[in-house]
Amino acid sequence: MKTKSIASLIAILSISPSLFAFYADVPTGTSIPVEVMSDANSAGDQMSYKVAIDVRDSNGSIIVPAGSSAQGRVIQRSRGGMWGGPGKVEIALDTIITSDGKTLKVAAKRTRYGRDLRVATVLLSPFLIGFFIKGGGGGITSGDKITFVTQ
Repeated sequence: MKTKSIASLIAILSISPSLFAFYADVPTGTSIPVEVMSDANSAGDQMSYKVAIDVRDSNGSIIVPAGSSAQGRVIQRSRGGMWGGPGKVEIALDTIITSDGKTLKVAAKRTRYGRDLRVATVLLSPFLIGFFIKGGGGGITSGDKITFVTQ
């Protein structure tokens, strides 16, 4: 009876391995270079990435193969402000799904700032032109290359 139960369990596992997805964590301090596949428009937007190169552990073993898909989100997005203040985009990398079906949990964030034009604004402020100068937006768009470092 016990042998029959074990055989049934093995049969179920071999037929539908996707029902039992494997979860693992990526070690802290791991650099993960990605290509951005979607634009970061506003806070809360979902982001998609593609891992650019094989990511290896300290032993040289591949833990994330190049081409793996990854998911994340926009944490914060602010546009460049008046008087030359820079914009800011903060994005997160949350999960990676490898080509062999492993789901890797990741904790990584990346912030990008736009151009800071406050010095130019101060120089032009006697002419009241500084009011019309806006800082750079700090956007992240599809095709950008970014390296996340896990926390």
